Amino acid sequence: MANVTAMEPQVLVDLLAPNLEHCQLVSLPQDQRTITVISPWLTDMELALHPSGHHSSLGLKGNAQSLQLSEALRWFCKQGWQLNLAVLRYGDSYCGLKKDPIHFQREVGVLRSLLLEGANIFLCPGLHAKGIVTPLGVVTGTTNYTHSGLHLQMQNAYYFPYNHTEFIKTRTQLLAFLRPEWQSIDIP
Repeated sequence: MANVTAMEPQVLVDLLAPNLEHCQLVSLPQDQRTITVISPWLTDMELALHPSGHHSSLGLKGNAQSLQLSEALRWFCKQGWQLNLAVLRYGDSYCGLKKDPIHFQREVGVLRSLLLEGANIFLCPGLHAKGIVTPLGVVTGTTNYTHSGLHLQMQNAYYFPYNHTEFIKTRTQLLAFLRPEWQSIDIP
């Protein structure tokens, strides 16, 4: 297992960018162009970029040194990728959590904007899992995809490239949260 806890914000952008480039280089079939983000709590956070290399594939303009997570995800939608986002359902959860959309306006705004871009949104009851699933690798662990989760708290995160023995199992576990009955066509 590759523990990437201290580097997770950078690993996140380093995982997203090469997927777009890889798709262009090897003509990745449409059914394999899928990015899935699973996090009970989700906010738009800044991702640091390097002006050269893979990061330029994320739709950078000019000399940008950062972009918001929603911008990177929106770029995948514009490039014809299927984007799936799973978050904890709003309201009371059977696990005892209460998530009132009034207190999560930034998350609601991100989800609504990505829904308009064609993303699939899943509102999952009792969601505790966290991860990013791409064709080239998976990042999973205890980190919520929020500013404090990625930048202020020390959580555990693991990266498994597509050829790692844990990739398929971890991918399958995370994608199990994309249940049709939890898919939402409207965000509260």
